[in-house]
Amino acid sequence: IAAAALKLVCAEEKQRPIAPITELREDRPRQAKQAAKRRNQSKEKAAGHTSHEQGMVRLALSSGKADGFNVSHIVGSLSHHADIPGRCIGKISIKNQTTFVDVPEEVVSLVLAKKSSYRIGRRQIAIERA
Repeated sequence: IAAAALKLVCAEEKQRPIAPITELREDRPRQAKQAAKRRNQSKEKAAGHTSHEQGMVRLALSSGKADGFNVSHIVGSLSHHADIPGRCIGKISIKNQTTFVDVPEEVVSLVLAKKSSYRIGRRQIAIERA
């Protein structure tokens, strides 16, 4: 059965027309400028120069990558302790020792009201406005 299927596939391959070869165009100057622009934007984001999302407030957490935290840890802890849905949490930027999280203005009071009870694993986390 497999041989018959392979024979049918190969027969269809021979019947397909091959597209003619066209001349190659070089668009390198534009691509180089776009690549440089992307590199600069990523450097700015890595340095923390970009502001938070519109309608959001940036919060700073006292732990980061060095503590083994990832995005799911942060979202889970914030949504559990502040009793907010995880989908309303905005951008999360995890640095080595600090984490920045954007939350909607409406829930900032809920998040900061319970800031003494935030834990990820066994580690206590301090949270404040950035």
